[in-house]
Amino acid sequence: GYQKHVDPGISAEFEAAAVRFGLTLAPPGVYKRNRTCHYKSAVNNDASKFPGLRLCNTFWNRNNPNLQSSQDVDELIMGMASQIAEREDNIIVEDLRDYMYGPLRFSRSDAVALSIQRGRDFGLPSYNQIRAALNMQPVNTWEEINPKLNNIQLLRELAELYENDTSRLELFVGGLLETQEGPGPVFSAIILDQFERIRNADRFWFENRQNGLFTEEEIQAIQNTTFHDVLLDVTSAEEGDIQKNVFFWVDGDPCPQPQPIRASDLHPCTKASSVSYFDNSSKAGFGVTVAVLFLFPVVSYIVACVVAHVRTARYKRFQKKLRGSTRDKEPAHG
Repeated sequence: GYQKHVDPGISAEFEAAAVRFGLTLAPPGVYKRNRTCHYKSAVNNDASKFPGLRLCNTFWNRNNPNLQSSQDVDELIMGMASQIAEREDNIIVEDLRDYMYGPLRFSRSDAVALSIQRGRDFGLPSYNQIRAALNMQPVNTWEEINPKLNNIQLLRELAELYENDTSRLELFVGGLLETQEGPGPVFSAIILDQFERIRNADRFWFENRQNGLFTEEEIQAIQNTTFHDVLLDVTSAEEGDIQKNVFFWVDGDPCPQPQPIRASDLHPCTKASSVSYFDNSSKAGFGVTVAVLFLFPVVSYIVACVVAHVRTARYKRFQKKLRGSTRDKEPAHG
């Protein structure tokens, strides 16, 4: 129930580390399909076609030719419902590691590096300090982080990076290494705590019977509403087009994906590029424009000096004439 003394604020551990567990689930691209299970090719700006939309080339791109209508969005949602996510592990696709924010931003970013740096900026406790705060035993060896992680080379490089001191291991790195089937114990505890506090501190939460906002029948109806129901209401999909549990796909569900989507199957990520404003600068039009822009302030300054000089000369002549007129009017003495 509602607990008015609970703080619903977002914890630094959740915002800067645990919530970013989702990075490992993101694929390098996504499928589009229609209601009849026809998977559609993605058309790129160069007219080439690939089996899916490349993640690194789609960030914030409103002009993407594959997403120009509501039907395109519906087909994207149906494709994503049928597509299997990336394995839950410590690996993150290059679209997020090397091409974050895509071609609309000149400088590419690394989502993993950003997450690590964000944790440092937030002043997060170390991985072992968080484990202790959650009443978990600190790890003393690198193998203890995830006993099922069979990657000796990775652990060797990790030890070298942190000077073989497990107490220096950062929260995001350690939490991501725990991952095997969903978030590991540290990330799971942080995520559960965060969402429980958000729910328990919200007096408008639909299950809070003290606020009188919903009847028992309405509360029951909300509890029985699934994301599958929401998608059927807001898209062109109908019953049977999407599996009941849209977050998982199992054998027998509609429209299995053709194959796991791989980066090598998709359009290459757009490399960082820049525009040279001096290309073809030998052309007369460009040269004239540069000359005008350069000379404009110089000419303006000269004109201003001439105007000031003329006005000063006129003022001096006026003052001289005024003094002469005053002497002519003075009375004679004697």
